[in-house]
Amino acid sequence: MQKEAPSLIQSILIALLTVAVVFLGTREARRMLSRRRVKRKAEYGRQAENDAGERLTDLGYLLIEQHPSVPYIWQLDGEDMPVNAVPDWLVKKDGRTYLVEVKTGGQANPKSAAIRRQLLEYFLYGNADGVLFVHGESGSVHHVDFPAEFKIRTPAWVWPTLVGLFILAAGFLWGWIRA
Repeated sequence: MQKEAPSLIQSILIALLTVAVVFLGTREARRMLSRRRVKRKAEYGRQAENDAGERLTDLGYLLIEQHPSVPYIWQLDGEDMPVNAVPDWLVKKDGRTYLVEVKTGGQANPKSAAIRRQLLEYFLYGNADGVLFVHGESGSVHHVDFPAEFKIRTPAWVWPTLVGLFILAAGFLWGWIRA
């Protein structure tokens, strides 16, 4: 007995089904690989943070807290925008506290704009005496400082007012001494 050849419609449906299965399977495989890559990278980063903690301990730093909170508020068009920055470590040495940032791979460059801004954020808003940058692979520890003075604009009326108050106080003191 001879088998009937599939009709054109059946062939098209089988082809479409095959394409759909291959497409969905490939998409899911890519998602799985991407999740695995992200997970592996996160684990690598966590391990580098832990290794950096050991390195800092070896260098005489006392580990106070891992992932401390650095809350602050900035404003956008007058609206408060609360932020919670999270450095990798808070450590202490010689009576001084430091916030520590550990980076690995391509991010392990404190000269890059994004990392520099992150370090500046810790420097400005962290309640610590300084900031350290640790290269996760080499273990090198770098002291970070932003030595530029912050310019505070004093309104023009302040200095004449202070001078006037000083002269007034000196006059009262002179009168009190003479009396």
